[in-house]
Amino acid sequence: MTTSSGSTGRLRLKLCPSLSATPRIVLRRPDGTVAEFLDMVQTQLRSDVSLACFVDGFALPRSELICHVLRDDEVLLVKEAEETGPRLKRQRVAPFGLTGCPSSVPCIDWADGGLLTALSACGAVFVRDDSLPDPDFVSWQGLWQQALEDHRSFRRRPAVLNRQLRFSKGEDLLRTRVGEAKAHTPDIRYNFGVGVDVMSRDWDELSWIRDGFDSVLQMLMAMMKSELASATDAEEPENTLGSKVLLDCESWAGSRLRHSVYPPNGSCTEHTDYGVVTLQQSTAPGLEAYVAGSWQSLVPPPGHAVLFAGDMLEILTNGKVPALVHRVTPGGSRQSHIIFLQPDRNTIVQPLRPFLRHDGTDHMPVKYGEWHKRKTSLAFQKP
Repeated sequence: MTTSSGSTGRLRLKLCPSLSATPRIVLRRPDGTVAEFLDMVQTQLRSDVSLACFVDGFALPRSELICHVLRDDEVLLVKEAEETGPRLKRQRVAPFGLTGCPSSVPCIDWADGGLLTALSACGAVFVRDDSLPDPDFVSWQGLWQQALEDHRSFRRRPAVLNRQLRFSKGEDLLRTRVGEAKAHTPDIRYNFGVGVDVMSRDWDELSWIRDGFDSVLQMLMAMMKSELASATDAEEPENTLGSKVLLDCESWAGSRLRHSVYPPNGSCTEHTDYGVVTLQQSTAPGLEAYVAGSWQSLVPPPGHAVLFAGDMLEILTNGKVPALVHRVTPGGSRQSHIIFLQPDRNTIVQPLRPFLRHDGTDHMPVKYGEWHKRKTSLAFQKP
């Protein structure tokens, strides 16, 4: 096997037995098609034998770009074409919304599993939302209009008086990634916010907000419990998210709901989210992701919502799942219903043991509350 490094990642190449006696070859990870890659292999082997590429038993179509069909952690097997037998084509998931993205956005179902693998492609997936509670965008729109047009009545609502439901205009995000300065565009949006700490209180006529939040949160917790449990062992250090993953809601005490209303030309500047995963349902396009060096529109197919990775999942998986850099671009009016799955502030988040490399490149542990405070200070301080 040959392993080489290139500007676009690592390539792991394995030659079939009939070719394994050939001299060791070293190749850059190619940017071109499978056919062009095989031409490179043949040149180095100094052979006229017709070759084919396989990954996980599937033949790669010669016309496909390598970056579309091969991930960094996969082994590329090269065989003589006559040895391949029936050619099974490795299917790509259609890139709903991420046109031109080297890694398509997978569509998954809540009960199917495989979330971490799906997220490793580009940090985002589309999940079927037919099992999710209706965000009730109509009621949220009415609540927003009351907050603007009859603020006194809005303030008299018990949930608002008791700070169970918070309302604000905009979040002026300046910088939200450590060590990076970026062009600043002031946000224009209105935000309703709810935290887990007020879920047990009486919400009176706004109980639909609490109930919807609780239903989605339970689904997200169950999904992450199932996903992380398979990558967690009994030796995870105490008070880490890995050791708490099988516990109840207290492990996710930092979780929150945010419902944002974007007026025409409303926006949200680029950032990654603080927590583990974010689930978003929206009334209109506007969400963009920074993938493979460019901004791509992230539009789910009908019947799906967007779920993407935050900083904590990137740390838990030691970088295998990237935190999604995203933004909301100006356009028409829209609403976004967003659930953030986040640990409590005293939980230590560090790479789970199966993801450790022990080569000096592992992510460092962080206390979630300190991480959140650090990123908040970056976001709201002046440049």
